[in-house]
Amino acid sequence: MIKNNKNILLLILFFNIKLIICSTVTFNNSIISQCTNNNPCDLSISSSWENNQVPINGDDVLIDLSNFAVNYNIYLIANNFNVELNSFYLYGQQKGRSYQGATHLTINNSNLTVSDQFNIQGSVLNINETEVYNRISINSFISNQTYVTLNGNSNIECNTIEMDGENFNINGDSMFTVNGAANFELYVYHQSNQLFKTMGTTYFSNPFQSNSTVQFDGQTVFSSSSTMNTVFSSGQISIINGYSVDINDYIQGSESAFIALSQGSSLRLQGSINSHLFLNNEILLADNSLLLIKSGFTISNISTLMNGTIYINDSAFPTTILDVNQTNLNIITQSNLTITSSTLNQVTVVMDSLILNIQNVSIFTSLNSQGQLNIEPGASLTLLNSSSSYSTVDIFGSLTVQDYLYAHAINIDTSGSLYCYGQVDAPVNTESGSIFYKQSTTARSIDIQKSGTLSLNNTELYIKDNFTMGPKSLLQFSSVGLNNGFALIEVGGYTNIQGPISITIRFKKGLISTENNDEIFLFSTNFFLPNVINFTSSDIVFITDAGGASFDYKIVNSDNGDISLVFNKNSGFASWKVSVIIFSVVGAIIIFCLLVFYFKRRGSYTSIGSGSDGHHHHSHHHHYSSSSHHHYNSSDNSSSFSNHTDNSHHHHHHHHGHH
Repeated sequence: MIKNNKNILLLILFFNIKLIICSTVTFNNSIISQCTNNNPCDLSISSSWENNQVPINGDDVLIDLSNFAVNYNIYLIANNFNVELNSFYLYGQQKGRSYQGATHLTINNSNLTVSDQFNIQGSVLNINETEVYNRISINSFISNQTYVTLNGNSNIECNTIEMDGENFNINGDSMFTVNGAANFELYVYHQSNQLFKTMGTTYFSNPFQSNSTVQFDGQTVFSSSSTMNTVFSSGQISIINGYSVDINDYIQGSESAFIALSQGSSLRLQGSINSHLFLNNEILLADNSLLLIKSGFTISNISTLMNGTIYINDSAFPTTILDVNQTNLNIITQSNLTITSSTLNQVTVVMDSLILNIQNVSIFTSLNSQGQLNIEPGASLTLLNSSSSYSTVDIFGSLTVQDYLYAHAINIDTSGSLYCYGQVDAPVNTESGSIFYKQSTTARSIDIQKSGTLSLNNTELYIKDNFTMGPKSLLQFSSVGLNNGFALIEVGGYTNIQGPISITIRFKKGLISTENNDEIFLFSTNFFLPNVINFTSSDIVFITDAGGASFDYKIVNSDNGDISLVFNKNSGFASWKVSVIIFSVVGAIIIFCLLVFYFKRRGSYTSIGSGSDGHHHHSHHHHYSSSSHHHYNSSDNSSSFSNHTDNSHHHHHHHHGHH
């Protein structure tokens, strides 16, 4: 019994000690007028506290000056404040127009632990440290309308932090670490040589400026313009609300790390990513955001959907874009640029000294280039919308213009070709390349010096300036009708056609015969100029649905510079009436043969079903529908051209056959 009572007494004593340990220690407000800059009130001496009670381990500390409206500063100091507190609250003096004073707390060379809240309101907090082994460890750091400065070797670690208003300065060799959630609603200036590190979800809603190294291991959100030197990251960094972030040195990220830009925000990256100049999926653009990078990067294989602009903002090194299929991604470059196997929105080249190289197959919504465009052999570039190139375009592969292209000049190499479905506003020059026009349009000038090809598919072409075709060049017209009143080619400047050239005319579907005085209006030239046009009927080849055909016609040169082909009746082919009679007879024979076969039920029918009759029957059914490119072995020159144009525009021009 005595032993049990002794235990109970011990327990009561223990709880009383616990209550004493966890007591609230309150600052002695009666001395505030003595707390001057030259002689601050020292928190380590008993007279600074009510009941002369100095804070000890486990205490809650309360310094509440919020009822004082005085026109002088109150200075508090804690030297060697080596204590483990439960909480620490400082409420600074009132601020107003007539009283401009502020409460200053300076903590020097202290090993301080606060297991709950470290809460500073409306004050100035300075933490100074000359030793490297001291540390201030805080569970929950809350600062409101407070200037906070870390100097010397300060080492602050907190589990969570909430800072609102004024400034947070980290100087000297101070280290600062947050293990969990962090919310900085104030200016943060990190000028220390040591690390600024956050490991939880972190928000910077005011500018964050770091002149050294930062590490973000959680999700980090910038909703204010910020600048950093070196960034280590293992989480997601988001830049939102249209703000810009600069990383002046480099960024080093784990495999899962990336930077996401949204709402028209921007990131300027002056250095490398993970020690390399490679950009894959490390930086994501949404909502028309902007990424500025230095030249020399290889941008490749971006799998996440991008919406915005990558700006290459110097000219020191060539840059490469490889296998990037992003129809909402714009590229602006100040460096030489090679684009390989990529689909992009707008590509802009800002200086006339630059070269844009195209390799493999690429598609741009539009191009706006001050520099030279070079399409390499075997490569193709398609421009979907209105584009411009204020320097030369050199085509060794192929260029397809779907809309409008302005260019200073276009040069087509022997292996090169230009496909125009809209308008190309440029002088086009080639020795032996190919030019294909897919719809009626206007050209500036066309100069084919040697054995090049000019091909018009169901189009009329107006050439504003000069038109030159050298010997052995090939002029192809396909889907040509009769008597349409417009010249297939009209030339405003000089016309210079130096024969012998080859002219191939493929009639539109279903057109296999002519009447007297049927006409193809070939050229309309400027008769005020001394034009040279040398070609004869032996240079012209006709093709119809049924293959090569010969027609009876003459070449007519009028005084006003017009050149036409005028035909005689039904030339070159049996009339369709005769054809129908033949086909009817053939049809009757085939039906008869089938009936014979049906009644006999045996015997050979192969000799009847094959042979010339069967072939004619076949071609009758295909006069109006087949693309007919398998019929015209008569003209080797035109085979590649006809295959291309007929296949690509089969459906588009199908209705012409029915008129």
